This record gives sequence, C-alpha cells and structure tokens, in this order.
Amino acid sequence: MVTDTRATGRAGALRPVNAPVPTQVRAGPDGKPLTVRLGKTWHRVARIADRWHIGPDEWWTEQPVDRMYYTAQLEDEKQVTVFQDVLTLHWYRQRV
Repeated sequence: MVTDTRATGRAGALRPVNAPVPTQVRAGPDGKPLTVRLGKTWHRVARIADRWHIGPDEWWTEQPVDRMYYTAQLEDEKQVTVFQDVLTLHWYRQRV
C-alpha cells in the first residue's frame, strides 16, 4: 500500500509521458537500425516491424520536425521504437 504524503498536487505540475531518450543506434547503409544500445548492452535487431516518417510540413508543430521512426523487434524478443532526427542525425528511443 502507498502511504499518503498529504502533499497537494499543483495545477501545471505536468511532466511529459514517454519523452524521447537519447539512444545509441548502429544503422546499416540504408539507414535502418541494426543494433540498439539499451543500458550497457547492445541488442541486435531481428527485424523491423514498422517504419514511418514525420516530415517537416506537419501543421501542428511550432518547430520543424523531420523524424524517421522504426519499431524494431530485437533478437531477445523485446520490441523498441526508435527514431532518427533527420535534421540532427541523432537517435532517440521512444518505447521499450
């Protein structure tokens, strides 16, 4: 059971859910992830389950966004969603 701290919540005390985490990815010549680092361990990608692109022309963004997303099935059967920021070439993990 969780102890009630009697602390009151504050309006505006929001925090992001599922915020992107910088991640190391080794990609092949076609740009698809081959291995993904989770913690201290590199995991080999068994297959790409899904791929999609969010381009710079999306009307709801204030800043330009250009991302290539991949849902990768790892050899240990974990599934991870990673994306590469096409503008900076940095990789991020969205979900494990």
